[in-house]
Amino acid sequence: MQHERNTVKLQWGDDMCGICGQISFYRNLEEYKEYFYNMQNKLISRGPDQHGEYFSSDAVLMHRRLAVIDIERG
Repeated sequence: MQHERNTVKLQWGDDMCGICGQISFYRNLEEYKEYFYNMQNKLISRGPDQHGEYFSSDAVLMHRRLAVIDIERG
């Protein structure tokens, strides 16, 4: 049995997903959360469907996700 998937055909130049972050051993990056959230929000057009972040004193990693395949039905 074959399952159909709803997919989106992307053209060259279509934006999808984005990552940002920083690593620093010289300052506590948790003190700059607002700066990093602003950075992540600049990527919203690259991934409006999901987002996530990781903060520590040494590293910040953030992402935005664009669902190319229907999230609900995989």
